[in-house]
Amino acid sequence: MDLNLFNGFRALSANIAVELPEAVRGGTLYRVLFLSALVLFSITLVINTAAELVRQRFRRRAQQL
Repeated sequence: MDLNLFNGFRALSANIAVELPEAVRGGTLYRVLFLSALVLFSITLVINTAAELVRQRFRRRAQQL
């Protein structure tokens, strides 16, 4: 692994899309890709929930003005 920060990396979603067709169902790679998909889903859910809470807070403050 090269530690140069300017080398390109593959995004998590791109890695899932590229590697999944080659993964044997039930194999180690399949499980790791499934886990990465769950991690990606969890991160997205947390960020979207936080954004919605911030949006609701701003909406309530705007209505009070």
